[in-house]
Amino acid sequence: MELTPIQEDSLIEFINISFNRAANALSSLTNHRVSVNIPEIGILPIQDLTNNLSHLVGQEVAMINQIFSGPVTGNAVLMISYPEAVRLSHLFSSQQTQSDFLSASDREALTEVGNILLNACLSTLGNILQVHISFTVPRMQIDGVDGLMRSLVVDHTELRHCLVISSTFNLQERTVSGYMVVVMGLASLDRLIQSIDQFVLQIDAD
Repeated sequence: MELTPIQEDSLIEFINISFNRAANALSSLTNHRVSVNIPEIGILPIQDLTNNLSHLVGQEVAMINQIFSGPVTGNAVLMISYPEAVRLSHLFSSQQTQSDFLSASDREALTEVGNILLNACLSTLGNILQVHISFTVPRMQIDGVDGLMRSLVVDHTELRHCLVISSTFNLQERTVSGYMVVVMGLASLDRLIQSIDQFVLQIDAD
């Protein structure tokens, strides 16, 4: 399934707005200016996810996972390679001594970062669809991409497609790249695309 250029531009604009709101929240959390680059997006079958993230295969990945439900259901995951996750945790840590491993407090901080970003993105999807979406409490795990594939289950719903969002966080003159994977069934994805089309038609009519 591919988006038309208009659909892709519209979805990028929605997600960019939500990420900028999340960046403002993270700025307040850290007392440092946080910005997020304009995201890149793509929709692909779930079986192609591993190939799409092939550069992460074989690595440990920090994943913050949040299941969402309502008129649309799915699984949203923020993915950051372990070394990048350590770097990101350092940006949010006040500790003078910093290690190459994620401590319990580091994991809590990263989970909160993931919670802010995932909620911003999912709330935006809910606004596009004009529906209320409920979220579970986010959970963090360290695993490989293959482990992610095994964990992508939502109430036995058949998940077929992934919305893959890649972006870069900028904080204190450092950058950290991350990926957000939103996995949905075909019906939920179709509903999202139809809502984007309706929004575009409304804008053109105005």
